[in-house]
Amino acid sequence: MRTFTTPLGDTEVTVVAPEPANFDPEAFCEAFPRGATYGIDVEGTYMGDLAQWDPDFEIRLIQFATEAYAWVLDLADPEQEKAAVGLLADETTWLCSHTPMDVLAVFARLGVDITLRNADTRVYAKMADPDSLGGLDLKSLSVLHGMPQLAEYDQKLDKRFLELWLAAGGKRGAARDDVARYGWSAISETDETYLVYAGLDAIACRRLLPILTAASGAPRELLEIETWLAGQANRIQIRGMLVDQAKLDQISGSAQEVADRTRALVAERTGEIGRAHV
Repeated sequence: MRTFTTPLGDTEVTVVAPEPANFDPEAFCEAFPRGATYGIDVEGTYMGDLAQWDPDFEIRLIQFATEAYAWVLDLADPEQEKAAVGLLADETTWLCSHTPMDVLAVFARLGVDITLRNADTRVYAKMADPDSLGGLDLKSLSVLHGMPQLAEYDQKLDKRFLELWLAAGGKRGAARDDVARYGWSAISETDETYLVYAGLDAIACRRLLPILTAASGAPRELLEIETWLAGQANRIQIRGMLVDQAKLDQISGSAQEVADRTRALVAERTGEIGRAHV
């Protein structure tokens, strides 16, 4: 079992990364007794337009955390996956994540619905600063609240992705998305930078939960309602929505007719200049 100690804020935290040959389920259960609230985060392959619903998307690591330590589980190991699913499925255990990404990924790839047992710190951050137009991502919030090391490890991980990309023959100056797409799949599950980054994500999220709850100034009842609403929104994505294809085609056809008439009218009134711009 590999253990890393690193600063986060003004204290040190521990990131535990079990290896398949020596994973101890009992030690994991002792570290995360049922009935508490834990930070959760996942690391997966690159997420394209279909996000978690892309058939090629996979979760590689899943992290559980208290405010002082995290365990980073390798889902390629059946025993670690079994332990992760067991904790996720426990009805007395609550979790907190940042944005719906982790919640939907857990359902899509592990089959566990935690929608109504998960507090979204992104929601709480928006409640704390409703006029904000940005800066509500996990890294920015961690910096704002005195945990700059997470953003530093994010930069280190970007450098590792670039190193892997170049080592595989990729060209310098390539699009960042291309480098990231390769890096998220190519990086080893034993890479120290990858593992520590993953653990810090979950710990930072868990630490932000009480900070953002207090900063929101919202009563408990409102927080509970917002958490419930976020869960329902996630369930809409999980459940999907039926579409009346015939009605959709009719609406699309009508809209196209209006667009064609408008295009023709603009071209008629403006001549070739208008025709070139419609």
